[in-house]
Amino acid sequence: AKGLPVRAWYNAAMRVSGGETSIEIADIVLDSGLRIARLRLQADAVEYDSTLGEIGLPTEASLTAWISAEAIAGFAAGLQTESVRDLRVELQPGGLRVTGRAQSVLSMPFEATGALEIQGATQIAFRPTRVQLAGIGMPAAMVEHALEAVNPLLDLSSLPFPIRLTEIEVTSREVRLEARIGSVTL
Repeated sequence: AKGLPVRAWYNAAMRVSGGETSIEIADIVLDSGLRIARLRLQADAVEYDSTLGEIGLPTEASLTAWISAEAIAGFAAGLQTESVRDLRVELQPGGLRVTGRAQSVLSMPFEATGALEIQGATQIAFRPTRVQLAGIGMPAAMVEHALEAVNPLLDLSSLPFPIRLTEIEVTSREVRLEARIGSVTL
């Protein structure tokens, strides 16, 4: 985050430049409540200026985030509304299976399977390939309105640095996000 306080452990002014660097951070919670199990930043160069207390990435760097199936389930539970209850998300290789109950005049079970996809450079959306309501297949046109209420699932555009999502991989245990971040001073 821009303006992140960095302390020098000594009083001398210093400017350090380093070569290839990898930083890993565990257990990060985003403002949205999504918990990232592990985050890895890999940069070709890192600069540190003790006078300004700044760390900089003078060139583009890669960012990888791993989100567990449990974290996805917890995040989804927080998305429940009066019209959607008992929301559960199960990770499957290549996509998701979402189940719950749709509340209107009646309470009806629903199931949707589909994939996560990158939307723009900073958003992740759910794109269903199959949707059933009370066991009956629903046409895509009927599902579009419901998707507008949940998509994007994740929007990283408010991060204090430029980011471009490049890849999403879903396994039965986790979601792995790959991104590139532009040069930045932290």
